[in-house]
Amino acid sequence: MKLYFLAAVLLIGVGADASAQGSDAVYSRAQALVSEGQGAQGRAIVDSMYRLSAPGSGERAEALYWRGNLAATAADAERDYRAIVVDHATSPRVEDALLRLAQLELARGDRDASLRHLQRLAAEFPNSRHRARTSYWTARVLFDRSDVPAACAANADALVRVVAADIELKNQIEYQQQRCRGVAVAGTPPGPVGPPGTTTAPLRVVPPPRDVRPSIPLDTLVAPPAPASRAPSYSVQVAATNTRAGAQTIVNRMTARGYQARIDGTSAPFRVRVGRYATRAAANRALADMKAKGQDGFVAIIDPR
Repeated sequence: MKLYFLAAVLLIGVGADASAQGSDAVYSRAQALVSEGQGAQGRAIVDSMYRLSAPGSGERAEALYWRGNLAATAADAERDYRAIVVDHATSPRVEDALLRLAQLELARGDRDASLRHLQRLAAEFPNSRHRARTSYWTARVLFDRSDVPAACAANADALVRVVAADIELKNQIEYQQQRCRGVAVAGTPPGPVGPPGTTTAPLRVVPPPRDVRPSIPLDTLVAPPAPASRAPSYSVQVAATNTRAGAQTIVNRMTARGYQARIDGTSAPFRVRVGRYATRAAANRALADMKAKGQDGFVAIIDPR
């Protein structure tokens, strides 16, 4: 209770027109406590911020992000990052969460899962502020998989995109580039490449072959129940937003990846779902296929009409 009060006081103390800065101050304090060895106290402050935030809000996504960053275990961090990706799909923190998930998967030795998160980040957020970092980590994964030409292409893309001010990342990319001496880089620039830090045409990275077909084949989709039937059907829910515009953005993104996505609901929350299935088992199989391609979600029951 004391830490909950502290979080509220810190927010109020900065003034009504500086709530974002106030939140930053709270999270900075929590981070400092964890760094000083007072992990329980730091995480308790973040938990307080989570409870102060409204479900589905940007503040809730921010709290999840910081709770994941300061988590005591990798499993706790992964839970919060996945919650951002699924429940806050329009939040700017989705980019951070996908990158963190990729790093967690690589740390546990699952290179394929790590690469799926990185490929999703590059595909869905081509102008991400993390694009240079995404290419750098993609190169690391590909080097680990002994796919040197594709790794060097990814690292070259990172070198083009990194901004001069990010000295640490630039040094990491340049150090990694030493592994590419004499290597024929897979892919060629599709157009002129701008100066570092721009989002002009990148080098075309050629990763290992990837199945870009929909995880849910069209012939497995089940037609909606007839009006006379009262049996429920099932769907895979990938996101829920407070606005229809936000949901439509996600639908467009999913459609571009080959999924048959739609918006369910006429009022908030607007749910983004994929497929209709007669049984939960069929929906669970579709969800497993989606997760294998880096797309999170869960099985939802569709009320009979």
